[in-house]
Amino acid sequence: TNIDVSNMPDDVLGNVAHSILQINENNKQLAFAAEAIGKGNFNVQIAPRSDEDILGNSIVHMRNELLENSLQEERIQKETLDLMQKKDDFMSIASHELKTPVTSLKAYAQILLMESASLGTEKKEMMFEKMNVQIDKLTLLINDLLDTSKLREGELSYNRQPVNFNEVVKEVVDEIQRTSLVHKILLLSNPPVKIFADKERIGQVIVNLLTNALKYCRERDIKVTVEITQKKVICSVTDEGIGIPKDQQDKIFDRFYRVTGKNLHTYSGLGLGLYISKEIIIQHDGEIFVESEPGKETRFYFILPILDKYTN
Repeated sequence: TNIDVSNMPDDVLGNVAHSILQINENNKQLAFAAEAIGKGNFNVQIAPRSDEDILGNSIVHMRNELLENSLQEERIQKETLDLMQKKDDFMSIASHELKTPVTSLKAYAQILLMESASLGTEKKEMMFEKMNVQIDKLTLLINDLLDTSKLREGELSYNRQPVNFNEVVKEVVDEIQRTSLVHKILLLSNPPVKIFADKERIGQVIVNLLTNALKYCRERDIKVTVEITQKKVICSVTDEGIGIPKDQQDKIFDRFYRVTGKNLHTYSGLGLGLYISKEIIIQHDGEIFVESEPGKETRFYFILPILDKYTN
């Protein structure tokens, strides 16, 4: 449609011309912005003229959606790469951890096979004892892998019944003490208390905490305490080992997580024991925690509800 501007006042005509120039300039900027967005530049600045600038606001909305999608894709890609790296690290660690006891077993078996006639009874018994230790290590590793798989599938079974908690702790402490000649495990316990739990699984948690303490504590004493407070029982394992850095304590119960730092690469393990322990405690309506000061002390403790009628 043609517009007759012959009778239009000069000031109105000037305003119209100015507005047309502004609209044209704004459209050029929006076109530039749209082209930049199309090339993946989501940092381009867009300034709609007003809330009624439909085109400008539409481009801003499009830019924001594309930026969010791009960031989400980057997060997914990073998580995928992290997961792949963790898988590769775990496979490397698992291969090493499983290979070590197998190699030792093979070496002792070959010695016994080739030199059995010349070895004395004491020497043979020593070798059989070392073979038994390696078999126990291998069994523990395999059980951790199986339990982790069952946990992920929600198939880890529990045989709950009234259990004397103090007896469970004492049995584990005695068993672990027999395997260590350089550590002394001190057990401080309250009067007997019963819980409703799977005895073997709770024992497994205590074994995991104690074996960790033995691993990182060198030749110092380890303290195990059992306390009763507010209808709950608290079991703690405290050592004076190397400790856990503050920035890693919130990750210590994650699956496959192993504490990293100076000299820590020398310690064995798959990073599954604490993860399994946490899941077992959660399934018993409990909680598990860690408190640690690097170079001084580490305390792992878990809390479980007790059965009032069984409390002595």
